[in-house]
Amino acid sequence: MSDEYINRELSWLEFNQRVLDQAVRTDLPLLERLKFLAITASNLDEFFMVRVGGLQMLRHSGSRVKDISGLTPTRQLKAIRSRVGRMIEDQYRLFHEEILPWMEINGINPLAMEDLSTSQKLTLEQYFNNQIFPLLTPLDMDAPEAPALPSLKLLMGVELRDNETGEVRSAVVALPDGLPRRVPVPSAEAERYVMLEDLVRECIGTVFPGETVLSAAVFRVTRNGDIAVQEEDALDLADEMEEVLVARKFPNA
Repeated sequence: MSDEYINRELSWLEFNQRVLDQAVRTDLPLLERLKFLAITASNLDEFFMVRVGGLQMLRHSGSRVKDISGLTPTRQLKAIRSRVGRMIEDQYRLFHEEILPWMEINGINPLAMEDLSTSQKLTLEQYFNNQIFPLLTPLDMDAPEAPALPSLKLLMGVELRDNETGEVRSAVVALPDGLPRRVPVPSAEAERYVMLEDLVRECIGTVFPGETVLSAAVFRVTRNGDIAVQEEDALDLADEMEEVLVARKFPNA
């Protein structure tokens, strides 16, 4: 790396580290620290969608052109992977070892499904059946043409076994956007809640009758969103923008 210039992407990561440092400060209110932590995660989403996505396109094109700091796209991606790995470890350590315990002390942490009473579980299952289940659309990931998964959306990957044939397959269910992420727990002390994804995981078997759920996990896909609009070539700018927005949500890279 050049002694005269700092790589732009690595410099941006150090900026995000300074935001994360605010979340580490014990003199700040708990929810203020949580807000700073959430900002760092949102920043990383945009960083990967635009800056890392652009570098991946350069690498896939075979480019070995060095940037002003002397790094090729491949070397930049390796350096970013190493730095982001440490940052994500710091994020999870902070959340699980500091913020979440303090949230529990203050009674504002999410409850686990196994900690609920029988009556609370029944009420939440009714909520799932009435409000959530009608909005769920399972996608068969073992189909000849696997469906495209949307970017930055909460998805639940499910491993299933057919009760008759014993065949194992994979499916994905997108969690609804229009519902609150925090589901209030009835008859609980204060304003306690469970996370939407925990409730869906608990009841996901309802979506797949005749099959046994072997495992279920929540994930997101972050795709390249560095897509430009070719205004001079667009006969209809509205149509061009619509194509760009669809491509940003379901890109190939």
